Amino acid sequence: MATKYQGNSEEKRALDLFIKLMRTHDSLENKLRHEFRDFKLTPPQFGILETLYHLGPLQQHVLASKLLKSAGNITRVLDGMQESGLIERRAEPGDRRSFRIHLTPKGKKTIEKIFPDFVAGIRTLFGALAAGEQEQLNQLLRKLGTHIRHSYKE
Repeated sequence: MATKYQGNSEEKRALDLFIKLMRTHDSLENKLRHEFRDFKLTPPQFGILETLYHLGPLQQHVLASKLLKSAGNITRVLDGMQESGLIERRAEPGDRRSFRIHLTPKGKKTIEKIFPDFVAGIRTLFGALAAGEQEQLNQLLRKLGTHIRHSYKE
């Protein structure tokens, strides 16, 4: 659905793109929520499991930055995951205020079970685009993401 805004062509093009990008994001997130429901996981929880599985234990603030989450948001997600036995927090030697997040055996088993089907599903979803289109979209999204991150007012 295109914007009904009656601005100039540049404004309308930007709004149309924004709408399509947000709808695509929402569709993808809904698909992921559906896929992870059987495992009682949310997309952010899956992201944490996947990150820890591939990168190993991380300090909580590093994990938050890798997932583009705020410290407060990641704390709430980690609390639930710790209660479920998927992760554990270990005090960082020499800094009692800092924690390193580790997968538990249950967390490792969960991500190892889910990840192959996740990759196959993502491959199928993005199969709507030819390989060259996927690479082009990847480059464009990286460029846009970098521009957005540099536009933050700290």
